[in-house]
Amino acid sequence: MPDLRYHLVSLISVFLALAIGVLLGTAIADRGVVDQQLRAQIADIENRFSHQQEVIAEKDQEIATLRAQLEAQDEISHRMAETIVAGRLQGVDVAVVAGPYADEEVSRQVQETLQSAGADLGPVIRLEPPDREQISAASFEPYARAALEIAGSTLEIRALEDVADVIAGGPRPEGLPDVVVFVGGGAPVDPEAAEPALDFLATAQEEMFGAWEDAGIRVVAAESSFAANSEIPLYQSAGISSVDNADMPAGRAALVLLASGAAEGSYGVKPTASSAFPEPSS
Repeated sequence: MPDLRYHLVSLISVFLALAIGVLLGTAIADRGVVDQQLRAQIADIENRFSHQQEVIAEKDQEIATLRAQLEAQDEISHRMAETIVAGRLQGVDVAVVAGPYADEEVSRQVQETLQSAGADLGPVIRLEPPDREQISAASFEPYARAALEIAGSTLEIRALEDVADVIAGGPRPEGLPDVVVFVGGGAPVDPEAAEPALDFLATAQEEMFGAWEDAGIRVVAAESSFAANSEIPLYQSAGISSVDNADMPAGRAALVLLASGAAEGSYGVKPTASSAFPEPSS
């Protein structure tokens, strides 16, 4: 017959089996709960991702719409600028002088706009960047040469008289231009050379402006809206009308109006501008 030990072992086996069953059941139940939680989290992430995709698609559409609107506005600005400048400078002799750091593309656009306005243009005079020897010796000869090339050899140049004799033997134009358009702005790439070069240029260019005005030539200046160094304060100090957004159709139209005799001032989009656009003279 089974003894007490047998019954105890049997009871222990039964309870052990029950305990193992309970543990396994709990583990399986917990695994099911965890699995459901993970599935819910994954579904939530997928929903959020899908929503973000929809938002991005909407933003892309908005950007595409805005880009199309900007392109249309640019086209309108170009057409309006062409209408404003058409024939405005017909028969007017205009000389274009580009500063050493002026953007070449902006200079080209200015030249094209002046031609569209009917101006009689000669070759563009581009000033070379000053070297260290010029700066240290305060030699304004290249800038005096530019001034004399336009204004004529008989002009007395205030601070440039010391180099007038050197230049006097050069060729002279038969007549003076009605207008000089100076395209400036920009700065040397080397930051160490920037300050002395710009200080030197400020003096040299102001003397050029004075020389042209002394010869009875109307002087207007322009630079791009992105010029690394703005020369608008220099133009204002010299009493020169200017535009600070010659890279834009409206800026080039304003430049033509200034060249044709519009109200003097500083026009454009920078804080130094007195107004956005000049009133036409007629």
